[in-house]
Amino acid sequence: LESSHLSLAGTMVNCAGGRTPWGSWLSCEETTVTTGQQKVNKPHGFVYEVPSKARGIVDPEPITAMGRFRHEAAAIDPRSGVVYMTEDVGDGMGLFYRYLPNDPRHLHKGGRLQALALPEGKDGDPRNWNSTYWSPGDWRSVHWIDLDGVDNPHEDLRNRGHEKGAAWFARGEGIFWGKDELFFTCTSGGPKKGSQIMRYVPSPQE
Repeated sequence: LESSHLSLAGTMVNCAGGRTPWGSWLSCEETTVTTGQQKVNKPHGFVYEVPSKARGIVDPEPITAMGRFRHEAAAIDPRSGVVYMTEDVGDGMGLFYRYLPNDPRHLHKGGRLQALALPEGKDGDPRNWNSTYWSPGDWRSVHWIDLDGVDNPHEDLRNRGHEKGAAWFARGEGIFWGKDELFFTCTSGGPKKGSQIMRYVPSPQE
């Protein structure tokens, strides 16, 4: 260890997060505690960007367009700037998200938040809890559903997304961008709820 310093304050339950191709860190809150709960004075559940060159506390400015939910981790496609995010919800009913930024190098400038959907819509259940939707090695073509009300004041973003056809994922965790593809894990997916590893390959149109 050569040195250490505080980089971010005023946030809660920050989990895995992820790095950006331009040298910053996305710090993700894994809570949706809001004003009046647990003695807090503002809503939580957002993503914050911390420049890696900062040598002190940065202003905790939430990237609200990336949604308010129980964020776990984030990974960016360096070719397109699309940000992929997992949601870690204890009941196993979370979504897999992507953020299409208006300006890939300035995430605060807004964008569109979407959730992944399978061909069967909300009837497609990749968790494999009650029946085998797919087995290791199986592929599905997917599409993405636009989400609205992403500031999520009523804690219903994932439910509204599922009603529109987005798939449930069982406690989305770490996410890693590899070579033109990404991998993410689900803690309690699978028939024994022992975890799953998912692989996603964006289409050339993305």
